[in-house]
Amino acid sequence: MEMQMSKSHQTTYNAVFQHPIAQNLQWHDVRSLLNALTDVTEDHNSNLKFARNSKSGKRILENL
Repeated sequence: MEMQMSKSHQTTYNAVFQHPIAQNLQWHDVRSLLNALTDVTEDHNSNLKFARNSKSGKRILENL
């Protein structure tokens, strides 16, 4: 299943993975990207856990 990103999500994705990383990233934009592409849960300590296709964490970002 191929997922289409909105233009704003694609812009954020590109900014996250450019080298050097963009200095003007907004957490709201990154969180919105994660919400659009993964299942995100937040625990009582405000830690985020995300999963996509039964995989969690870092491996998701490598496979987007």
